[in-house]
Amino acid sequence: IIQFPQSQSRGRTTGKLPIADMSTDQQMVSPAPARQRTSGKIPVVGAAALGAGVGAGAVMAGRGAAGAPPLTRRNVGGGPGPAGPGNRRRRPWWMLALIALLLLSLLFCAVLSYAKPSILGPFGKALPIGVTTATVTITPKSVDLKNQYLITGVTGTPDANQRQVQARQFSANPGSQSQTVNATGHAQNPGKNAHGSLTFSNGNFSKAQYVLIGTTFSVNGLTIITDQTAAIPPVQGGRVGMVTVPAHVTTPGTNGNLPAGALPSQTCCGGGGTISVVSNSFSGGQDPQNFTFVQQSDIDGAANPLKSVLSQKAQQQFQAQIRANEQLVGPAQCNSRVSSDHNAGDHANTVTVTVSASCTGEAYDHLGALALAQTLLRTEAASNPGAGYALVGALQTSITQASVIDPNKGSVQLTVPAEGIWVYQIDDAKKQQLAKLIAGKTKAQATRLLQQQADIQKLDIQIDHGDGNTLPTDAANITIVVQNVPGLQGTPTPGGGPGGTPPATPITTGVPTSTGGPGNNQSPTPGLGGS
Repeated sequence: IIQFPQSQSRGRTTGKLPIADMSTDQQMVSPAPARQRTSGKIPVVGAAALGAGVGAGAVMAGRGAAGAPPLTRRNVGGGPGPAGPGNRRRRPWWMLALIALLLLSLLFCAVLSYAKPSILGPFGKALPIGVTTATVTITPKSVDLKNQYLITGVTGTPDANQRQVQARQFSANPGSQSQTVNATGHAQNPGKNAHGSLTFSNGNFSKAQYVLIGTTFSVNGLTIITDQTAAIPPVQGGRVGMVTVPAHVTTPGTNGNLPAGALPSQTCCGGGGTISVVSNSFSGGQDPQNFTFVQQSDIDGAANPLKSVLSQKAQQQFQAQIRANEQLVGPAQCNSRVSSDHNAGDHANTVTVTVSASCTGEAYDHLGALALAQTLLRTEAASNPGAGYALVGALQTSITQASVIDPNKGSVQLTVPAEGIWVYQIDDAKKQQLAKLIAGKTKAQATRLLQQQADIQKLDIQIDHGDGNTLPTDAANITIVVQNVPGLQGTPTPGGGPGGTPPATPITTGVPTSTGGPGNNQSPTPGLGGS
């Protein structure tokens, strides 16, 4: 029978420290001499860091190099082992130096974090060690102050105490211009009839005789017609009865202008030959003729171009008189006047047209009114909310209405609303005073004291380290932060008192001031501690 030698099993390295047989080890290891004991107490962070470093070193020493056998009786105490007597593995020197450096670094961090926990950021605040600090965040009270003022514009000397600003009336007259044009109207005169008279005589001794109106007579191809009945008396005292009546030539024209006797004496009209007629002179007859006359379109055609040019000049001259600080009460009143040497319908070959234009209006000191309203609101703010408050942002003003209240004097009434935000000011000196006041107080006590000492809208107290409720006794460890309170937005308005003439700028409202005022910001107070 062939027997193979049994292979000896290899021990696996698990990285665990085996528990040695105490009965045998106690015989090999002599008891350690007694050491002087300490309290064993160290700062929490230092102990934790030191413990972590020792634990890491022990694990690394236990593991040794990869694949090292566990500690047994054979390789502890220099006894003979598989490799021979006293063959223990030595650790490299650089590993021991690294462990020592790590321990020193952890110890340094522990001491530094104890002295100044803020260096660790939020982790340092979470640790129950270090100097107690407090941050007090204050939102100061603010007042939105607004009012509406009635300001009067006067053409005389304004008085700011009477809430008056300058106003003035002015006009622009660029002069007149003339133009002559031909008349374009054409017509024909129909002619006129010649007028004269006829004389009738009566040779009857016993009675009067009559020739009716409309009785006609012919002479030189023309017809003469009586315009009135002729009542001819009889012969009296040996004298023949006579009467003259008006008549006219029926055909218009100069041919009807007849001399006396053109109709010779002759009997007529019945009466048994006792009535006779003779013509007197006839005149006033005119032939039909063409003529030129002025039409309304002739006048308008000459006037309109002049009106356009002169009206534009008047408006330009008017606008040029408005000063940079002024604004019109209303639109300018512009007018034009037209005159001519002939009226429409007049017989004329030409017509001359003359045109003039003018613009009138009233302006007031716009910027002066805004500045006056701002002054009035600042005066109110001096008493309410009063001292300790300052304007933040812009002081907004505008003119919502302007109207003439006395046309004869040119007085103007202006409606001017004004608004601004005043914020309670906490400067650095006040911050130091408040920090000293609340040092060593609880949150509730500090809140009460702060609200008594300042106009505070909102308050927040954060305490780092300590018991979390008591503020540091040293005011240098208290940081006071004043939150910014935004003011109104606005465009700068140049200064200028009532009646003044400030530089030319767009007419807008709002006078900006400091955005936060002294201490009204979010930065910590220098010299009071904190980061």
